[in-house]
Amino acid sequence: MPGYSLLAAPFIPFFTVHAFAIVNLTCLLVSLWLFAMIAGRLFPNVCLPRLWGGLIFTTVTCLSPLVLDSWVVPWTTSASTPLTFACLLAAICFIEQPRRAIYAFWCGLAAGCILAFRPTDVLPVLGAVAFGMLGATISQKAGIVPILRALAFGAIGAALPMAAIAAMYGAIYGAHPSHYILVSGQIGFEWRNLPLRWVILMLDPRPFFTDGQGMFEVFPWMIAGFAGIFAMLSSADRTRNRLALATISLAIALHTALYLSFRDLHSGGLFTFRNYHYFKWIMPMLALYGAMALVAVVAGYGRRLRMLFAACLCLAVLLPWRAEFSIVDSDISRRIEPDGYTVTFERGLPSLFDAILVPASGEHDDFYYGPQLLTIGKASFGYFGDVRTFSRPGGFMMMSLRTLPEGPARLVNRTQITLDRDLPSQLARQVVVFGLPCLLPARYFTCPSIEPLPPKLWPTDGMVVFSGAETDYLGRGWSSSEPNGRWTDGYDARVRVRPARMDRDLAIAIVASPYTPLGSAPLNLTIRVNGAVLAERLVLQGSATTVNIKVPARLLAGSAYLDLALDIDNPRAPKSYDRTSLDGRMLGLHVNAIRLTEPVGP
Repeated sequence: MPGYSLLAAPFIPFFTVHAFAIVNLTCLLVSLWLFAMIAGRLFPNVCLPRLWGGLIFTTVTCLSPLVLDSWVVPWTTSASTPLTFACLLAAICFIEQPRRAIYAFWCGLAAGCILAFRPTDVLPVLGAVAFGMLGATISQKAGIVPILRALAFGAIGAALPMAAIAAMYGAIYGAHPSHYILVSGQIGFEWRNLPLRWVILMLDPRPFFTDGQGMFEVFPWMIAGFAGIFAMLSSADRTRNRLALATISLAIALHTALYLSFRDLHSGGLFTFRNYHYFKWIMPMLALYGAMALVAVVAGYGRRLRMLFAACLCLAVLLPWRAEFSIVDSDISRRIEPDGYTVTFERGLPSLFDAILVPASGEHDDFYYGPQLLTIGKASFGYFGDVRTFSRPGGFMMMSLRTLPEGPARLVNRTQITLDRDLPSQLARQVVVFGLPCLLPARYFTCPSIEPLPPKLWPTDGMVVFSGAETDYLGRGWSSSEPNGRWTDGYDARVRVRPARMDRDLAIAIVASPYTPLGSAPLNLTIRVNGAVLAERLVLQGSATTVNIKVPARLLAGSAYLDLALDIDNPRAPKSYDRTSLDGRMLGLHVNAIRLTEPVGP
């Protein structure tokens, strides 16, 4: 939609680098003011609620680099956020005074303006405010006339910006949808995936995916906010206040559910591409609910036992879940074409909750970005809206994003991908299971690594140089390949190998350099093989060093492969040490090579 670009257009002659700077800053300040006003209306019993609201918004926005980054990068959510707050504020005012139809006008005006930036965002907000405003008129027994008057005022308010938006859109694109609108419409939403997406995107993608983090792990106040919603709704003492709280809570729930069901929102892109900005207005609102619930419990504003019970009930319902997959068929029927990157699966993907695991060689980007082409019969299916492939150690996983027709499915991969003819493809089923989430500190015990694809056989000369050829052996925790090595990214990085012999002792030599900026402490490195700790090192600042360990044969007995884990207690982001850097990766070791041989000597 053209609204956001048109806001920045006047500043292009003055800002050669960031024409959206003034727009984003203005939207941020207006959002702060409106948020403080909402806090004052929602929590009148708290001392200085507007001040509290302003402080909470500022804290969440400015003290979290990721949230602040979402206000710097030119996302359309920067413009839709203050309009969303304005719509919600007008709805709260109407709930307090349901005979003042002017508030319905302002609510409709704000909702109509959102269409110029993010039309999808209107749906959950309108659903929530319609519920709250209708509930207010019914509870006051105002009759049918005030309801019709409010509907008329709201429709007039929405019609004004919609007419202006239609004129702008028509002048730019004419009387037909733009290419972006067409592509977005083809992607759409899949509500049946909502439980799985809740776990993968909000809690933790592990062990379903080997990499990534959930929103709750990065923004812990969000889960406190959901618990706060339950607590505050259980203790609201006035009908109007309870209805206002319920309206905001419903808007949060509907908006969250809408974007969790978006077909092209995946754990791999949630933070890599900053897709968490979809939830920009929800983050400070959840922080507000969590903080106000805590204040109410401590100060005794509400019924403490009831609030604590409601909060614990929320956590008991939302948290104890884990996403996994189980192998349904360990050797599905397939046919690999002579070109080496095209494959036909005889059964296709019979269910939306099925996935096909394919042994293959290639870079992560080749698998993730595609575009792979899937054809079933004479129909072709788009890469982002219908099907998607994800890199897995030993190959890739193909998932359908919508229900596909039955029949043989032909997948054409990028030419950089080479399918393994010797190892079978497997059919897996995606499931959500009851259990401790992987974001807990004991995740290594509660969420073991599940990698059904066997790794590639280790070279006979024992040496793998990290110059691109190492991709087939890598698990989670690695950055992209570089000419002279590869960085670990995060707190643990995995290497999965299949040695020629698993019945004898082995020696592993890791040639690597630590990321230790000037003045920082040494890197704390722990090396584990098949779960057993074999070495702990303090890696000092300097050039490349070699870490040697011996692996006793008893650790390999009964295993199909060797799982080498590099656990790093204190990885660092370059942008934390260099103001000019935008690199947010959590770097630990820059690995140049790994040598795997039989030990020499005792």
